[in-house]
Amino acid sequence: MELVEHQYTKGDSITELVAFFRTKNAQLAGMNKDFDGETLAFLILHSLPKTQEWKNVISNIVQSQTPGSPLTVSIVEA
Repeated sequence: MELVEHQYTKGDSITELVAFFRTKNAQLAGMNKDFDGETLAFLILHSLPKTQEWKNVISNIVQSQTPGSPLTVSIVEA
């Protein structure tokens, strides 16, 4: 539940945010309960602020995807 509820903290870098999600997902992997890469990427995007500026960032990330290719954590981090 911590991954679903986690929110970006103003002032943190995206790298720190992604590291948090990867660490928690690795812990879940130890219990065979981890998220796939695409779901993890969407959880990261969901954790970002709901301001117009961040909505634009999220939209740009999602729209930059080639149709049919999955969203990945690496793409979100870039």
